[in-house]
Amino acid sequence: MKIINFNSTDVGLVRKSNEDCMGQSLTPNGHLYVVCDGMGGHLGGATASKIGVDCVIEYVNKKQVEDVGEMLVDAVKFANTQVFAGSVYDPQLKGMGSTCVLLLITTDGFAWTCHVGDSRIYLFRKGKLTRLTKDHSYVQFLVDTGEITEVEAEKHPNKNQILRALGSDEIIKPELGVVPFKPENNDIFLLCSDGLTGMVAEENIAQILKNTALSEASAKLVEAALANGGKDNVTVSVVQVQDVPKGNDNTLKNAGSNGGRSLQSILSKRKRLAIATLLSIIIVSGLVFRFVFYKPKTTNGNGSESAPRQNDSLEYKTKAKEADSLKMIKDIKTTPISTPSVKSNKDDTKGKTKSTKPVVTKPENPKKAEKANDPVPIDLKEPADTSKKPHL
Repeated sequence: MKIINFNSTDVGLVRKSNEDCMGQSLTPNGHLYVVCDGMGGHLGGATASKIGVDCVIEYVNKKQVEDVGEMLVDAVKFANTQVFAGSVYDPQLKGMGSTCVLLLITTDGFAWTCHVGDSRIYLFRKGKLTRLTKDHSYVQFLVDTGEITEVEAEKHPNKNQILRALGSDEIIKPELGVVPFKPENNDIFLLCSDGLTGMVAEENIAQILKNTALSEASAKLVEAALANGGKDNVTVSVVQVQDVPKGNDNTLKNAGSNGGRSLQSILSKRKRLAIATLLSIIIVSGLVFRFVFYKPKTTNGNGSESAPRQNDSLEYKTKAKEADSLKMIKDIKTTPISTPSVKSNKDDTKGKTKSTKPVVTKPENPKKAEKANDPVPIDLKEPADTSKKPHL
């Protein structure tokens, strides 16, 4: 695989100094290309963009890693800490910041992107220009929320307001490209500051890349921006991949968190996961509605449907109790009652009938009861005084 790179930059027709910065390096992890667009005045903007480029290149050059995505995110975070620290400790650099966009073509031939701010990366393949990054800007937020269209965004007065940048906060969240991929033969990557995209429409950029030799493409793009007003610094880096081996597959062999899956397999798996998640939500919602909110209809005696009542269960229990009571009364009426015969003890002297009490028969000899395995009642009370004889 062969990689060719051409760069161009210009101060523009309005600015007094060029606050853009770009750089490239052959690192242990592959070919690295970086573009930063500084802000915060002449001194602050130029310093911030240079710190950004230098820190990213330094970090990626440390050592070869397996998780390329994590490394690129950490490289941008490292650049952010250096820019932020400089703006805090040096009063002359207070408020400085910079965008940052980078492309890494790894040793195994995969293209990775990472960015923060509104500098962009495009892929030009077979005459079609595709943007690989999304601006971290206020205008892009309005587009995402449906407030304005893409066409309206190009002419919006607040187009230059960005929401994320190096040095804007102590901690930032860089955006890693969704999926790394293997470039095809003669693919062209375009890294640029908003000095190009703010002055030249994307369809015109595509025409220049299509009709211009690669060695002249970056310069032609800068000239187009200047011809349309050149209101900002313009920086363009064109990277072309040539002599890509035939049969080059998209299998990730050493891409860390992406797990060695191809672009197509990752996208198809995400699609299946989204469908499965949606179906799960629908099923769970249906079950909740069925057991919590849904109440079946009941029928009246004439067979017509009636709305369910909250006290159906209570009414059923009451009727069941009434039915049990009626059955008991019926059984009492139909069953003869047998009364035990009670002998009355007549007083021989007075001839009156005394009321009788149930007679408890005690065994005459407790020892015999024990022998017969009959339980002998145990009296826990104090024993009666036997010294006195009973009065007869």
